[in-house]
Amino acid sequence: MKKIVKIFTLVLAVALVASVSACNLADKTASRREEYIAKGNEFVQTLDQSAYSAEEWAAIEGFVAEFEEAIGSVAAKSKMEVALKELKSNIAGVFTINDYIDAYLEEVDVRIGEALVKVLEGLNPETMGISSVTYNESTNHATFVIVDENDLIRNFADTGVCAIFQEMFADVERAEIEADNGATDTLENYHLTDKAGLKHHVGEHFIRLFVEDYAYAPLSYLVGHSATATVYFEMELNDGTVKTVTTTYSCSFVVYE
Repeated sequence: MKKIVKIFTLVLAVALVASVSACNLADKTASRREEYIAKGNEFVQTLDQSAYSAEEWAAIEGFVAEFEEAIGSVAAKSKMEVALKELKSNIAGVFTINDYIDAYLEEVDVRIGEALVKVLEGLNPETMGISSVTYNESTNHATFVIVDENDLIRNFADTGVCAIFQEMFADVERAEIEADNGATDTLENYHLTDKAGLKHHVGEHFIRLFVEDYAYAPLSYLVGHSATATVYFEMELNDGTVKTVTTTYSCSFVVYE
């Protein structure tokens, strides 16, 4: 009988130890889950919600929910670490508004480059007075090279260059222009006009900054001058939100030497 009692006591002790160990393991797992969920939340809190569109932020919240669900179904620390890395990786793949802006401005640069190729193909120095146009993408600066200062400014405008600029800045809301002589003006919604209307706008709000009576003015009035334009683009995000993007372009007129 004493032997049976001893065996029972031993079994009970083993069971008790096992039970305590299981409880300790469960507590440790729960504590670890809380720790990793806290790490995930801390990472998300470092993000600037205003830098994302509503759609992109909703995607991030979805990744967080998936992460918390994954943490709740694993016990090993290594798997929790994998889940945390996946959360960070998924969020890193979500475009911020700044990412969209950068991509959009890169697209605009491509359009400018393609438009300038068309300008160069249509240039006739003998009748237009301008031999070339160069564009520096790193500074957003265009240089017009004048070979005949006596040619009329309108001859260059009549080549179709205005239509190319219309294509190039299709999404422009407005452009605030400041000439090197201090004169300023604003072009608004000029992409909405036809080719003739655009030509008129460029003449009235840009060329007039350098010469009042520009209709019959020669290119000599532009030589040595420059201007800077703060351009406002309207960019639509994936969720339909319209974001105004601002960037600066400049140009100068030089004589061919």
